[in-house]
Amino acid sequence: MSDVRPRGIPDDTSVDAWKVEMQALRRLTPAERHALWFEFQCELDEMAMNAIRRARPDADERRQLAEFVRRAHGADVARAVYPDLDLEEP
Repeated sequence: MSDVRPRGIPDDTSVDAWKVEMQALRRLTPAERHALWFEFQCELDEMAMNAIRRARPDADERRQLAEFVRRAHGADVARAVYPDLDLEEP
């Protein structure tokens, strides 16, 4: 038996569990897979916003959103969306 783990399988997931998960994902329709991805992306965005809120509790929500845009899409996009804010990296 090989100790080499197949690429792409998370370290905290057994190979057997990963195979079951992949089989379940294959049974989903494209619309169901998209909905699952969308929900996951929303959760990631919320975690990112929570991290910004913890890092910058003194900033108002607009500035926190601008920081999210800067981190997710880059400073140029953030400056275009929020031209009135100083969005230099801390």
